[in-house]
Amino acid sequence: MADYSRLPSKLRRRVEGLLDTSDNADLERAHAELKSSLHDVESAVEDVASERTRLTSHIDELRDDIEKHNDQARRAVKRDRDDLARRALEKKQKKVERIDRLEDELDQLRAAEDELLARRDDLAERVEEFRTEKERIKAQRKVAEAEASVKEATADADTAVESRVGDAVDDVEQAEARAAAMDELREEGVYDDPLEDDLDRELDRMETDRSVENELETLRRRAEGDSENENEDEDENQNDTA
Repeated sequence: MADYSRLPSKLRRRVEGLLDTSDNADLERAHAELKSSLHDVESAVEDVASERTRLTSHIDELRDDIEKHNDQARRAVKRDRDDLARRALEKKQKKVERIDRLEDELDQLRAAEDELLARRDDLAERVEEFRTEKERIKAQRKVAEAEASVKEATADADTAVESRVGDAVDDVEQAEARAAAMDELREEGVYDDPLEDDLDRELDRMETDRSVENELETLRRRAEGDSENENEDEDENQNDTA
């Protein structure tokens, strides 16, 4: 941070305090106050410079009057008018004394102007440094706000993903638990698997078909045996008749 020690104590405390503020509007107001102070100093410089110019011009006019009084005194002496020469020299002396007083005042104005110019230049530098610092702080805040927004959005996305993953895990766990329960019920005979029922029915049907076929085959054999016996009886009857 820039050194504001050359600023008036009240303004310095205001500036240094506001650089740590959390409100950008306060920074802008402080910057405006600094620029206003700079404007006041510049106005004071202009006033002092204007007064210096006025005094310098007045001193020049008095010096012209002194030359005029010198000329008047010379002319009076040439005409043997010492009284007029004395009056001219008295006026000259008063204006010399006035010039001395004005030059003292002019020296003070020049010193004040130099001090004000130094303060103006220093304050102008501080205003620019404050502006730079202000923009840096505002930029840092924007970056911090952007990072916070990204983190918040990322956190929301992570929460959503975790929620969906959690739901999927719950679904899988529920399906596994349901399958395990059904297996347990089947083992206990409480619940029959439809596929297994179909298989049992198919096997039972095959067994039934085989029994029917076997019984049918037995009946055929018996029928054939009975037919053969009948033929043999007929042959015996025919032989007996003959």
